[in-house]
Formats: sequence, C-alpha cells, structure tokens
Amino acid sequence: PADSDSASATVTAFDCDIEVTKSVNPTAVCAGSNFPVLYAFHVINAGDVALTGVTVTDTILGSLTAAFVAANGGSTTLAVGADIAFTVPSNISATTNNTGTAQGNALGLSPADTDTATATVTALPCAIEVSKECPNIVQPGDLINVIVTVLNAGDIDLFDIVVSDSHVDILTLVSGDIDQDGELGTDETWVYTGSHVAPDAASVT
Repeated sequence: PADSDSASATVTAFDCDIEVTKSVNPTAVCAGSNFPVLYAFHVINAGDVALTGVTVTDTILGSLTAAFVAANGGSTTLAVGADIAFTVPSNISATTNNTGTAQGNALGLSPADTDTATATVTALPCAIEVSKECPNIVQPGDLINVIVTVLNAGDIDLFDIVVSDSHVDILTLVSGDIDQDGELGTDETWVYTGSHVAPDAASVT
C-alpha cells in the first residue's frame, strides 16, 4: 500500500468490590426483656478503585449511612483498602434476624457493587423459681434454720443471682453451682441456707 495507519484504545477493567460484615453481642437475650445489644459493622473496599456515594442500610435498624460517614471522617467515599468500623445499639425482645446492605458507586455505575451481611439474636424463655423450707412451729427465741432452693426454669443461663430473705441476714450458697462459674445454669438448682431467731410474734412469714 502507498500508506497505512492504525490506532488502538485500551479499556482498563477495575475490580469494584464492596464488602460488609456484621456481628451482634450478645447473640441471645431473654424473651420480652427489651435487652440492649450492640451491632458491629465493617464496610470494606476490597477492590482497586475508590467507591463513592457509599450507603449502608439495615432491614431492622434502618439507614446506617450517617454512622458510616461519621466513622469515615465525614465522607461517603470509601478509599481502596479502607475498612470502616462502627457500632449501632438496639434493644431486642424477640428473636431477630436482620440484614445489612452496603453499596457504592464507581466508574459511572450506580451502584458499582453491593454486599449484604446478616446477624441473629435469639430470644429465649427466662424463668427463675424459688422455694423455701423452715419449721412450721417454733417457740420464741428458737433458732429457725432456713433452706432456700433456686431453680433455673428457663432456656438460658442466668447471672448476677441475688437471693434474700426478709428475716435472714445472710443466706449462704451451699450447693448447686456445678461448674463454679457463678451462673445459674439451666441444669442447676442452687441451695442456700441461713438462720434467724424466732421473734416474740405469734407467727413469722
């Protein structure tokens, strides 16, 4: 040929990759307790291009974009390699499974990528039962020995157990804490003992 020419063009493919993780603590609460839990989120740019206009939402907690922006220095742009962590409190009374969604824009795509993560809080029946044994008939001045039995009748271990008696100053745990962890397990029955002197009154409740 008397002449020839050529031209080329290159389109570079970038990896647009947003990732979100979600966890909750605690993962179990007492049913009907309206117990406080804390959700922890991580929004990560695992790609090789910055993501703009990042939003975070949750099926139960609603929009979490403001929390993300606050943790990200006031910006909705997620830099390459960034891992932005934030927490959101809530109160749970019933078993709750909710999904968080993060998405971001890049290279004219809106969204360029979306990711989801779920977390579950299980609401379990919590019940405690107490019984008391003592002599039915005593004389004024007699020493009354008291036995108090505490039973976990629910489906979750109970902690911070406080047992008191209107007449006994000190009740001592004598048996039942099988694993010695200070928690009233679902398979445990704790026994307390104590004593007091019978008053002059005709009867004591």
